[in-house]
Amino acid sequence: MLVPRTFSCYFVSSILVISNLSFGRVECYGALRALKVKFWDVLGYKMNPEQIFRSADAVCFDVDSTLFTTEAIDELADYLNKQDDVKNVTKQAMSGQVGLRPALLARLDIMKPSLSTMRRFIEERPAMLSPGVE
Repeated sequence: MLVPRTFSCYFVSSILVISNLSFGRVECYGALRALKVKFWDVLGYKMNPEQIFRSADAVCFDVDSTLFTTEAIDELADYLNKQDDVKNVTKQAMSGQVGLRPALLARLDIMKPSLSTMRRFIEERPAMLSPGVE
């Protein structure tokens, strides 16, 4: 089961979102009402991770530096020797100068990865699961 203990979790309707981001930084959920789940305690009822997963219709993971040990976009930028340009856009996004979606599009535009490049990247640099993820 994929349930490391240090993640923040949020219910959005029946979707469980597992992320190491603060809720305010997860732009796409801004208009939705959500319940922050801490230590698997929902409205005073203790729930084990299996109950939570079974009660959700869908589960969304923030995979970079959460489910996996690395940030995929940083790894890809390094692989393509575009890390400096990509880091500059990332810094702008983290400081709030650029929104997360425009920053992602800008970083992808800098790298312009082809399908064949992505296949080589995945083969040569496989993702590593974070400690505690089974």
